[in-house]
Amino acid sequence: MDQKALEDYVNLPDPHYSYTLVSKEEHHDSTVYTINMTSLKWLEDSEVDKTIWWHMVTMTTPKVYKNAQMKKSCFLLLAGGRNDGLEEPAEYSADQIRTLAVTTGSYKHPFGMKNITENSLFAYVLWRFINDPTTSLDWIIQFPMVKATVRALDTVADFLLKQPGEDIQITTFMVLGSSKRGWIAWLTAAIDKRVVSFVSVVMDVLNFVENLHHQYRSYCGWSFALAPFYYINITQQIDHPRFELIASNIDPLKYNEHYINKTKYLLVASGDEMGQPDNSYYYFNQLTGEKYLRIIPNMNHALAFYEDSIGIPTATFYLITMQNQQHPQVHWNRTVKNTGGTIYFSTDQEPSLIYAYYANTNDDTRRDFRMYVLSGQEAKRNSIKWNRAKVKKVATYSGFEDSSKKLIITSELHIIPETFPCKDCVKECYSKLV
Repeated sequence: MDQKALEDYVNLPDPHYSYTLVSKEEHHDSTVYTINMTSLKWLEDSEVDKTIWWHMVTMTTPKVYKNAQMKKSCFLLLAGGRNDGLEEPAEYSADQIRTLAVTTGSYKHPFGMKNITENSLFAYVLWRFINDPTTSLDWIIQFPMVKATVRALDTVADFLLKQPGEDIQITTFMVLGSSKRGWIAWLTAAIDKRVVSFVSVVMDVLNFVENLHHQYRSYCGWSFALAPFYYINITQQIDHPRFELIASNIDPLKYNEHYINKTKYLLVASGDEMGQPDNSYYYFNQLTGEKYLRIIPNMNHALAFYEDSIGIPTATFYLITMQNQQHPQVHWNRTVKNTGGTIYFSTDQEPSLIYAYYANTNDDTRRDFRMYVLSGQEAKRNSIKWNRAKVKKVATYSGFEDSSKKLIITSELHIIPETFPCKDCVKECYSKLV
């Protein structure tokens, strides 16, 4: 299926695009540039209150490169931000950015989306597009977000090429994003050939409509985290033709043929309140190209803020990708017998370590492994815990001689019995928040 609307939107020239150097800092091991980039104009002043999108782009270049290949590659990190003057905790500190740039011998560019009001904005855009047939695809918030990200790629490559004495020509990128920005990482990789690998953190609702039905059948309703969508009846309209039109343009699985030469690393939280740990059943086997999954136990959607959980494996994945090192080939399958379920896992490389985890849901009416559930009007901690179990052989993969560099890979999890507590909904999927 050839998806052209997003690509056409991104490639349409915008006279508002520009960038300006704000500051330059010299450190003993790196140089840090801060750039103010205006990426685009989104819609008209009569439609939204802030039409011009601007972003702070921080570039860190190391003084020493690990090898020549790394001098041509860039690690682009999509970070969050606000444009209303309110402070928001930084997802990644300046020191973390510099450390990764130096240890990988690459460029780390955290790129802030300044004009996003998270789920409420996405919910409104969906509502308007579904209920107003005159609304164009330009309204879909992922379109300008992807365009802004591609302009960031352009800015990085152009700016560094022009720096005297640097001799830097960026030709390949790895993009990392969390949650909605993980969605943007998927879509940017789909339409920009410079992106050769990407990391998606807590964003695995590929096969979008099918996975929404999966949540409904599992919870007999909707997770409280979808409240902005629920309260304006989006959940009731997931089978609407206009909703399916949106999905056909922003569901990463619709761009599947574009990922055949892209290496991807999916980080999933076992207790994510936005999604479910078995979402992968509906897309992973279909995905083209190199792909790796890691389900992190005892974490919720806030996983994106835990540097220890994602930092080292992500850096290792980046190095393996950009240095053209051999990727481990892994395979698994799930089976069910009268005595229970089994996951068979195989790999072509000797793992340095292996673990298995298990958990039981505390809910006898829902297929529910979230860390937080709705109790009255508030979210409360759900006492699910994933415990280590004995395993015949299990694994992380050493990427390099440096034993601190590990690539951690998991299989899918296996929920048994393989049944759902609720019948699926058809067209009328309002139900309740849980």
